[in-house]
Order: sequence, then C-alpha cells, then structure tokens
Amino acid sequence: MTRFVSLNQFVNLWECDENDHMNVQFYFAKFQDAAQLFAMCHKLDDQLGPLINRHVRYHCELRGGAQIQITSSVIVAFGDLIAPGEGCFIQHVMRETTTGRIAATALDWHRGSLPPVSDALCDEANTAVMPRGLKDPADLTPRQPPQEDGLIIARGILHPGLCDGDMLARDQAYISAVSDAASHAWERVGLNVKWLESQGFGRVAVEMRLHILSPMKVGTAYQMQLGYTGLQARALTKRYDFFDMRDGAHLAILEAAVMLLNHTTRKSEPLPDFTRAKVTAMLGAS
Repeated sequence: MTRFVSLNQFVNLWECDENDHMNVQFYFAKFQDAAQLFAMCHKLDDQLGPLINRHVRYHCELRGGAQIQITSSVIVAFGDLIAPGEGCFIQHVMRETTTGRIAATALDWHRGSLPPVSDALCDEANTAVMPRGLKDPADLTPRQPPQEDGLIIARGILHPGLCDGDMLARDQAYISAVSDAASHAWERVGLNVKWLESQGFGRVAVEMRLHILSPMKVGTAYQMQLGYTGLQARALTKRYDFFDMRDGAHLAILEAAVMLLNHTTRKSEPLPDFTRAKVTAMLGAS
C-alpha cells in the first residue's frame, strides 16, 4: 500500500469528455498536484533530482461525481519487478473511494537519489504502477522539427491558465494538447467520428508517459509531430513530439497506448483491419 494521502478530490462534470469520463489531462493535473504536495509536506523539494518522466496508467473509468484519493510513497524496493532505470522513484495511486478500486497510477522517475527518509513514506513498488503497454525506454535524443507539413498533427499557443506560478507549462498543458490532437490522429488511420458513431465506439488512452525536455513558457507557440510506434490486436502506441515554432527546440515527448472503447459494454474492441493496415504501413515507413 502507498502510505501518505497526498490529495483528496472530486471529479467535476466539466472535467469529463465525450466518453462521459474524466479526460486524461485532469489525471495528470491531479498527479502533479499530489507529487508537489507529497514533496512539500516532507521537505523533499530540494532533495529530489529533476523529473525524467511521469508514467501514468488508466485502470478504470472515473465518471462525474466520483470521489478520489491519491496516496504517495517513495519506492524502496521493486521485488520481482524490474525498475525502469537508475534513479529515484515516487509512486502515486489514485483510488475511487466509494469502492476502493484503483482508477489510475503514476510512476515519477527522478534523476539521482534521496537521502534516507522515514519508513512511513516508503513502500515496495505497486504492480499496478509499473509500465505495461509502454515498457521500452523512449528515445530521448533531441530531434529537429519536421520539414514536411503533413507530419504536423497540431499547433498551439501556451496560455497562462495552463501554467504554474513561474509561468511554465504544467503537465496538463501537454496532455490537453495531445487530447485535442488525438481525434485527428485517429482519423489518419480511418477511425473518424462518423465511423465511430456508427459503431457506438469511442477512443481512449490506457497509458501515457510524458518526458519534458525543455519546459514551455507562457506564450510559446508550438507544433506537434505524430508518429506511430507499435500495434497489437486491440491497441496501438504513438508518440507526439513538441517543437518550439520560433527556434525549433525539441520541447517534450508524449507517448500513448490507446484503444477503442465500446460505449455500451465499456470494454475495449479489436482494431478494424483497415486501421491495422494503415498503422502497419506507417510503421514500415518510419
């Protein structure tokens, strides 16, 4: 069990999307708040090294009105599990309090190590926190922005409402940009709104990993490059690279594992053959 209650909150209806559940951007927003509060309450702010990435898994849907609690702890042992790399790891578990079920988890990977902390703040790694659909490490080599306009999936400007007190982008800024671009990404592989409505399906993410290479500042104009990275019977993986439109700097990488959601059964559906063919062709071309 993770030890410290870092956040108690509630799912507002305005945080829900067309699938009638909380949008992915708000999971990241709540996990970022929980991480900051956990560090602040235990005076770890200056002891934790830079964050390498935040890896979020979505375990079950949270509908409007759900009451949630996040508990956090320092991972001191992985047992039979494999650590993603060298460094310090903080885990966060979000539960729906009425049933106690795990709704989502976050694994924060920091550079360096922590000095000894209280046993009350430590735990073994929770299996629900560990990567599943995004196990392989990301290639963090800085890239140049694409020269072909067709490779750009979206553009945007960072507004103050998605920034912290230093006017740097919060996690939600990156995830909301990806959430808005996602329907266009699905359309490129044949899963447009008309087809989805005819089937009674929606599109959902089941896992995301965010790497911030150079934090965006308020007013930054950015563009996003889309690439498909993997394919399974019911899921595909993709990667969004953020670039500064002024100087071409590589700002961030967001990886996602996504599925089709049946709106009636609330379960995943196999990807249709025409989508598999399109993704396979793109994988072969990359």
